[in-house]
Amino acid sequence: MSNNSVKLRVTDLKRLMEWISTLEDKDFEVEITTSHSSGIGLAVEASIETQEGRGVWVDLTDYQSW
Repeated sequence: MSNNSVKLRVTDLKRLMEWISTLEDKDFEVEITTSHSSGIGLAVEASIETQEGRGVWVDLTDYQSW
C-alpha cells in the first residue's frame, strides 16, 4: 500500500461537503483526484461511483486562485 497525500484548502473541503450533502444518504466511497495537467495550477475533482460504471463527480478546482 502506498502512502499518498492530497493537500486541499478548507474552502475546497467545505465545497466537497456541500456537494456530498446533496446526494442520497448512502455510504459511498469518494475518490479525490488531483493533477497539474492544466499547466496553470492544481486541478481537483471528486467522484462517486453510485452503480457499476455510473456515478457523479464535481470539479473542485479553485479557478479564482490562478
